[in-house]
Amino acid sequence: DLVNETVDSWDIMWNEKYKKEIFVLDAQRDAIGMALKKLGYSLNTTNEKELEEAKNLLIKQKPLVLKYGADEVKDLMTSGETSIAMIWSGEGLTLADENENLEYVIPKEGANYWLDSWAIPTNASDKATAEE
Repeated sequence: DLVNETVDSWDIMWNEKYKKEIFVLDAQRDAIGMALKKLGYSLNTTNEKELEEAKNLLIKQKPLVLKYGADEVKDLMTSGETSIAMIWSGEGLTLADENENLEYVIPKEGANYWLDSWAIPTNASDKATAEE
């Protein structure tokens, strides 16, 4: 309800309209990755010029950001204190399922992807409990 435009790009994280309503993950890989993707670069670049551009873009964004953090994004989004947030996929999808006013979007420029996995070793001492 707080954003009345299509959100499909990292550009929105630099939109002055949302000044002090933007949340950014306080994780260097995620933050620098966001800037790199906005600039059209690889998340895995080692090019110093590209990394410097990304750094400068994040410095430019800083006055727009309400908060850099991690877990508090859930409360800030559901309360409406932030209207735009970078969030990990699992949390974002869960929040969108729980709140019809929230939408999880992967920007068209691409994003950082993670896979969390669980495994039960074959020699686990209590396999039945682990399977619960």
